[in-house]
Amino acid sequence: MEIQLNNRRTISFDEDSICASKEVSPDKEKLEPTRTLPPKTWAYPEKHLKAVITDDWYSGVFRIQDCIFHATVDYFRNTLGFNYTMLPVSTKTISAPMGEDTIALGNFGSYSYPISVNLMDQNVFLADSNQFTLEYYLRIRDESPGVYVMAPCFRGDEPDATHLNQFQHVECELVGDMDKAIAVAEGYIINILKAVLRDEKCVVMKIAGTMEHLERVVVSYTLNNNGFPRITLDEAINMLPSDCYKLVDELMPHRGFELTRKGERQLIAMFGGAVWVTEPDHLSVPFYQAYLDGSDKKKAKAADLLIGLGEIIGLGERQETAQETLDALKHHDITLSNYEWYVEMRRIKQLKTSGWGLGSERLISWILQHNDVRDIQILPRFKDNDFLV
Repeated sequence: MEIQLNNRRTISFDEDSICASKEVSPDKEKLEPTRTLPPKTWAYPEKHLKAVITDDWYSGVFRIQDCIFHATVDYFRNTLGFNYTMLPVSTKTISAPMGEDTIALGNFGSYSYPISVNLMDQNVFLADSNQFTLEYYLRIRDESPGVYVMAPCFRGDEPDATHLNQFQHVECELVGDMDKAIAVAEGYIINILKAVLRDEKCVVMKIAGTMEHLERVVVSYTLNNNGFPRITLDEAINMLPSDCYKLVDELMPHRGFELTRKGERQLIAMFGGAVWVTEPDHLSVPFYQAYLDGSDKKKAKAADLLIGLGEIIGLGERQETAQETLDALKHHDITLSNYEWYVEMRRIKQLKTSGWGLGSERLISWILQHNDVRDIQILPRFKDNDFLV
């Protein structure tokens, strides 16, 4: 299958590979780009209902959502043989806990605020991630290479152009190390691109007016031996201006550094549309990420994939043994009582696993070349804002 892009290049697909050509012949018909803008009604429920039903923007968003859902199932189930998990939206254990000193200072750094609810007379949280339960499910079936889910997740941060209070989270957990998880994540992105370019290129052209951004990522992947470029956080900091990174928490500088959105987007431009940033400071990520060998417990076996608005996938290899997990909890100054079951799970069945999560709305924003994830929600869910339905 061959798809022509708007800058006289083609992408050819077969079942096993993607090939990007340099240029197509000038006599091939070109798509004429147009531009569709969102109605910006998400903060006004009384206006949003009509906009969703009548505006081309939301019709296009819905089609991309549907395409991603079917491509996700096809990739995980039919290509990889992963098992789908049906998970509850409530949890007793949040997946991004803060140390006691962080909580005492009232500063949550780069972590998300959990959303607590009283459900059936129990004080629980709405799931901020399904990673813990995916690790749990992966230990149930000995022959399973991995598990995955597409489900809503909830976070209490202030919503903005790159953050939502409720979003559709694609997550997977697999047997293997970080490199294997990176390969699976890269395959997922390419599989989504294949589906969008095959089935919904007219929607992308109508809304975004271009498919060049999709092509750039495909070219980056193919030219880098079927993988995206990688750079460590320390390497990125050394090559970027000082306003492109910052301390994770100014009150606790020992937690290390992280990139700003400006820094993420500069790296995206420098590396052709997609790049992995690896080896973050361990105290800047959750305790369960494995320590990087030879780093004296200062670095983590973790990575962020930067595309579009910035970080689109967060990925990591997990602590493998019960003792490693106990040591990490102490290192991060986190109370054991909430995570005893998580440690015990490793005593019962020790397993090297890795996993990642992707926010669908950020992915769709990039596909449609849009700069605000709030315009991607057909049914908005924001703090201090009335729900439409």
